[in-house]
Amino acid sequence: MCDLLSSLLLCDVWKYNRRRDDSSTVKRDKIEGSKRARVGILLYGAESTYSPASLFMKIFDTTISLYSYKAKVLDFLEELCSFYEGRYMTVPLLDSENFGIFSDMVHELAEKFGLPFDHYNATFSDFSVAETKMQNEKVSGLLCGQLGLQYGSNAVITNGRIFILKEGSLFLSDDLSLLESVEFERRTKYIYEIIEKVEWVDIDPDYLTSKFYSDLIMLVSSSLSTREQSSERARFEILNAKYSLFSSAVNLNNGNSSIHIDAVIDPLSPSGQKLTPLLHVLWKCVRPSLRIILNPIVSLWPLCCSSLADIPLKNYYRFVVPSLDDFSAVDYSVNGPKAFFSNMPMSKTLTMNLDVPEPWLVEPVVAIHDLDNILLENLGDLRTLQAVFELEALILTGHCSEKDHDPPRGLQLILGTKRVPHLVDTLVMANLGYWQMKVSPGVWYLQLAPGRSADLYVLKENGDESSSALLITINDLRGKVVHLGVAKKRGKEHEELLSASDDHMEQKRKDDENKWNANILKWATGFIGSGGLPRRKDEIRPGFPDVVLQRRQTFISLIGGIMACYSEAALAVCLRICIAAAGKLIWALGVGVRECARGAWKMVMSCCRRSALLWKMMKMPRRPGMHIPRDHKHGGRQGETINIFSVASGHLYERFLKIMILSVLKNTQRPVKFWFIKNYLSPQFKDVIPHMAQEYGFQYELITYKWPTWLHKQKEKQRIIWAYKILFLDVIFPLSLKKVIFVDADQVVRADMGDLYDMDLKGRPLAYTPFCDNNKEMDGYRFWRQGFWRDHLRGKPYHISALYVVDLMKLRQTAAGDTLRVYYETLSKDPNSLSNLDQDLPNYAQHTVPIFSLPQEWLWCESWCGNSTKARAKTIDLCNNPMTKEPKLQGAKRIVPEWVDLDAEARLVTARILGEEVESSETVTPPSSLPDTSQSNHQKDEL
Repeated sequence: MCDLLSSLLLCDVWKYNRRRDDSSTVKRDKIEGSKRARVGILLYGAESTYSPASLFMKIFDTTISLYSYKAKVLDFLEELCSFYEGRYMTVPLLDSENFGIFSDMVHELAEKFGLPFDHYNATFSDFSVAETKMQNEKVSGLLCGQLGLQYGSNAVITNGRIFILKEGSLFLSDDLSLLESVEFERRTKYIYEIIEKVEWVDIDPDYLTSKFYSDLIMLVSSSLSTREQSSERARFEILNAKYSLFSSAVNLNNGNSSIHIDAVIDPLSPSGQKLTPLLHVLWKCVRPSLRIILNPIVSLWPLCCSSLADIPLKNYYRFVVPSLDDFSAVDYSVNGPKAFFSNMPMSKTLTMNLDVPEPWLVEPVVAIHDLDNILLENLGDLRTLQAVFELEALILTGHCSEKDHDPPRGLQLILGTKRVPHLVDTLVMANLGYWQMKVSPGVWYLQLAPGRSADLYVLKENGDESSSALLITINDLRGKVVHLGVAKKRGKEHEELLSASDDHMEQKRKDDENKWNANILKWATGFIGSGGLPRRKDEIRPGFPDVVLQRRQTFISLIGGIMACYSEAALAVCLRICIAAAGKLIWALGVGVRECARGAWKMVMSCCRRSALLWKMMKMPRRPGMHIPRDHKHGGRQGETINIFSVASGHLYERFLKIMILSVLKNTQRPVKFWFIKNYLSPQFKDVIPHMAQEYGFQYELITYKWPTWLHKQKEKQRIIWAYKILFLDVIFPLSLKKVIFVDADQVVRADMGDLYDMDLKGRPLAYTPFCDNNKEMDGYRFWRQGFWRDHLRGKPYHISALYVVDLMKLRQTAAGDTLRVYYETLSKDPNSLSNLDQDLPNYAQHTVPIFSLPQEWLWCESWCGNSTKARAKTIDLCNNPMTKEPKLQGAKRIVPEWVDLDAEARLVTARILGEEVESSETVTPPSSLPDTSQSNHQKDEL
């Protein structure tokens, strides 16, 4: 085992002497041994007089060179230092008497600790003032010239990093241990992991000693340390306005300040916009001497001289400083941090957003007006629009890797407490092994999810591969980044976590199902009846119920219990078993019991459905944002739950979203659960939706996912929302969710979504509806039939993204989410790509991530489909019409007859919940009076 850390202690002995003369307090501390570090001591002198220090340094060097006596050297030096401090620290010159006394003490200590006399005799006989002076000058020149130390400095060098000790400060063994621990955790252990894997092909194995590895680690670490910024101050000697063509300087002088700030800012850049309020805060709080150089980019000069119609900045920015209030007041005078925007344009449509630290999830909690569509001229007498935001959660992020630093993509993780281990879950992406979870301050336990992840892998913590859970403490608002190591269990090194095809899993499931069917049929036949054999006499007891009838009733109760122990996903399987068992039973018992069996079968069916639903509601883990209604007023919904996913931003689209919810519920008798992206919902909608869920008997859950820092981010809010529809499907939902249907907020459903939910996708992870082609008026706008898209699709259809089904199990198993993110990262940096992000991306990737094409009637859109197929439409989407540019509200009332009634019902419910009056219907502008806002053929306005 090599020494991973190399520390060198530098001490100026003459300076040590002077401090003793000044009666300074010096504390010696015995350095204990270390398992992973080697320590050297270098004594030098900034002065070169014939003093006892010169002789002490010589004896010191001789002693530490006795490698074979390492166990006794430290004890020898400890007593020698005590003797030297007590007698020679104040002696300026070394005369013959002091030389003899020092020599006798050295020989006495050498004899005491069993050190060789001949080494010390040679040292005393060869001692030369001139040689000592030359040696000191050489060492001092190296330290001061090469390392940049000042004469007389005391320092510690650890793996190339130099730490200069302040005048009068102490450096104890505990300090050295702490320094070694920090250096090891931050840099050295990573260097060692890399060096350990190097194959030294051209080097003699005899040279590969522990010293070789220790020296190599020290050299590599030292080389890396030289690349770090060594100075805390950057000097701009020629920083002046004359060196920039269009720059000007703002000077805020404060002669009494010890802090001077030079800032070079492009005033029309996003970074400059953020830096300016920060400088204002520094000036207000610290009062530094401040010089600001305004330096706009040259390419903007023609723009500035002619027109400012399209400047790079399209937003207003304020920097919010944490409140300095001590919160000791008992009244309501304490105000939290706030930003105030004054003199804003009245006629421009504005949007309010927060730019927060990466680990924060912030949401609006109080906002009367629509923060996505702020038009100040519509406020009337209300001169100020207000909104309150709240820090809702923190984000715990991390990177997971296994051997050779490869990410174990698809590895499932769970996070919880000791009592409830599974509160949130996620999976590891192939992209940098990234994962994230929502947390709050506290102590959490991170584990591998039960199932294949826990079967194949174990957590690695500090080299220990037997750790079952990783303890994570969130004790501040900065979040945390966790580097998680995993390793495959012994004997499973060659097994894959994911497979490109799960056909073998499906076949195994069917085989197990058939085997279970056969076993239960055999058991049920023997348990309920005698299979046509005559019953024994002891089974018939006068005055007691028939034993066979008891067994029938027990069988019915037991089947109900089985249903309660399985999710409704197993309902269809169990029902088939019941049918087969009942049929076999009826024919075995004869015609006389058939009527009885019919009644029993009704009980079985009712018990199965009711038990499965109640079991799911009782056993489903309750996550934050999850709502389960306490009762179902509108009839008992039965069957497997239909999961509907949607997103809305702004009051208008939230209005559409409520209509979509009602249209789904009115066309199915099955339980429905809605999943909404929380990031963009208004406080009003979040207040209304729990009451709607209670009244209409549906479940809902608010979900979110923080955009990863490494993934190219969109700037426009609409494009960010589009991205959320497709980029994070594998990680934004709980791992227990197997399938989900996305439905646009502005869509009206006319059919039972259960039929779509149960549709066989033929092994595809995604299912979309192709664009209609029977409205010939729109042929000129079908961009996918020409140019790039025609060549890329190679005969495959181009699908619309307003409605699609996601097989989450297949999506995760095939790592399709990782594939989509790779395509996105490649294409999104080109401004000419992904015009309709949520639609173009899956269509582009369908050669790799296959799409199942849904029947055309599942999505009808007037713009592309025409009226001839409208009668068969199962859903109607309010697509944007690039020809007429008709407003959505006007188009909705004209295209969808039931839309007006659904809208009236949704508005009535909303008004009753909020205690408001029902607003009158909006007047809409006819298409003919709309301004001409011609856009590219390849654009849409849907969320």
